[in-house]
Amino acid sequence: MKDVAAALGVHPATVYRLIKDGELEAVRSGRPRKQGTKTRGGAIRIPAEALEAHLARAAIATVA
Repeated sequence: MKDVAAALGVHPATVYRLIKDGELEAVRSGRPRKQGTKTRGGAIRIPAEALEAHLARAAIATVA
């Protein structure tokens, strides 16, 4: 997550917000959550293509 935040020039919490708001695609991999817990489990991964697409949209938005 830190690598993506650095690439975007934002705080890691902002990356989580972008994912939650649907502005940045992410996939969850790894162990599923444990029964009886509220956490989702697994690691959040952001495909390189999703990061590139987000950067392209952001560049268009700043130029327009």
